[in-house]
Amino acid sequence: MVRKVKKESNNDMSITKSLLVYCALLGGIYQLHAQTDNPYSTEVQQKIQQVENELKSAYGDESQSISNQMQAYKLKGLSIAVIDNFEVVWAKAYGISESENNTAATTKTVFQAGSMSKTVNALALLKWAEDKGVDLDADVNSMLKSWQVPNKNNRADRVVTLRMLLSHTAGLSVHGFGGYRKPDNLPSVLQILKGEKPANSRPVIPTILPNIEILYSGGGTTLSQLILMENTGVSYEQYVRQNILTPLGLANAFYSVELDQYGQQEVAHAHVKNGKPIKNLYNFYPESAAAGLWTNPTDLATILIDLQESLRGHKAQVLSQSAAQEMITPPLSDGLTALGIFAYKKGDETYLYHSGSTRGFLGEYIISSTTGQGLVVMINGEDSRIIEEIKKSVAQAYQWPGFEPKEKADISFSDNDIQAYSGTYQFKKRQVTVRYEKEAFSISEKGKWSGELIPLSRTSFVVEGINPETTIEFETNEDGVVTEIKATQGATITWSKVEK
Repeated sequence: MVRKVKKESNNDMSITKSLLVYCALLGGIYQLHAQTDNPYSTEVQQKIQQVENELKSAYGDESQSISNQMQAYKLKGLSIAVIDNFEVVWAKAYGISESENNTAATTKTVFQAGSMSKTVNALALLKWAEDKGVDLDADVNSMLKSWQVPNKNNRADRVVTLRMLLSHTAGLSVHGFGGYRKPDNLPSVLQILKGEKPANSRPVIPTILPNIEILYSGGGTTLSQLILMENTGVSYEQYVRQNILTPLGLANAFYSVELDQYGQQEVAHAHVKNGKPIKNLYNFYPESAAAGLWTNPTDLATILIDLQESLRGHKAQVLSQSAAQEMITPPLSDGLTALGIFAYKKGDETYLYHSGSTRGFLGEYIISSTTGQGLVVMINGEDSRIIEEIKKSVAQAYQWPGFEPKEKADISFSDNDIQAYSGTYQFKKRQVTVRYEKEAFSISEKGKWSGELIPLSRTSFVVEGINPETTIEFETNEDGVVTEIKATQGATITWSKVEK
């Protein structure tokens, strides 16, 4: 089950392995910025209004508007790009990009992409591998000069491959990165991997055997950054620019380490959960592959559309159809993590997504693998709820396959129900706890994630705020005793109830 987004903790882990309008906000004037010349057709304008005014904070709730929800969540700026029929059909920005001058956000305003950088990184690595005939399943130590993955006695079961690095199955440490307050004296990629000052993260080391299970690792992604640098002879950022950004005509995408050179565009400033800006405006992330991309939703959507075009066999700038298919295929049969991307099924359609989180920024994209639909949302704030609400609204407006609306069931649970469902459930070495508090069930994994269980029937629930959508079904034995839950998030995993 995917965790709720936190600060650059790269929370994409699954249970099987997130018009011009003014309104008063906190005593100030909150500008909801849109294109002043309104270039869209009547049909598109109707879709925009539907999306903007039919947000729901939970299953069965009354519809809310984007402006109301931004106010409720104390969000300053938000930007959207909607994909339909393999193109960006509309893009809009709302609120402000920075607080000091109350500057309106526009569709050109760039935000930090956080872990969505990993998708661009995978495209770059697969592009390089395809062009140079590199085997994704070869030992990465054969591709490295200045650093090696520790492998005592050269054991075959400890070999790490590029496919593993990109799919978080390499068993390496360092989940995510906290960033740096100033651009001065940033650590090198090698210092980050070694955990040496001025790096503020721990060394990247093996913690479990590779290719066994998903262990989300920004450290592993950073190692893939070093591989690209050492084998191309150019900086990581230069390679991505030459092979992805420039061919796609993207003028509003760059990396933290390039801010002085490319960051003269409209740059959003970070705001924390109470809506206040951070003092240093934004953090810097030299871990370019894992978290360092700055972009806007339209440019990121353009990258994603190129991947969609590759998947359907149309001429694309970056990958061939076979390489694109390899990118979206999870190496582990019961996993959701493909290469730099998460893949899960809803109905007959496979959806591809990633979220991103850095200090004061959040974002998420989701695209279909075949229908040419999708969405990119980025905010300069730290409350992810509006992202999920916008996604639901867009999915309904554009009738995404598998996103048919679910309504909250009006059910009163008896004391027997509460006692039967409550408790601890185990899958392998992991445990989740179901509780009933404040007239609602919740499910949580200690120290990792939690979510309210929204009833769809007496035994079937959906976990609110968890992405991708996760359903929980309580199962009973022949005596009617609850013995397990079946959690479905793409695949279905059975968690057995732990006897007291």
